[in-house]
Amino acid sequence: MIIHPAGFSFASVPVFDAVKLIERPWIELHITNIHKRDETYRHSLISRAANGVICGLGANGYLVALQAMAMARGKNPHFG
Repeated sequence: MIIHPAGFSFASVPVFDAVKLIERPWIELHITNIHKRDETYRHSLISRAANGVICGLGANGYLVALQAMAMARGKNPHFG
């Protein structure tokens, strides 16, 4: 699964609780680089449960996420 949680990344405990229940590999994706934002919006709560995080690659981040998910399905020992 690939999720783009947007503003829910930083303060939504219900979304965090929900994604913790996902038993398959999943990636958190942000179109922009969240590390360039104000301090309040640099640290995603959702990231604590993700297998991987991709940010700052624009729409190309989705392609990178799909490649990572394909590797995960191939039993990549570094993911999942």
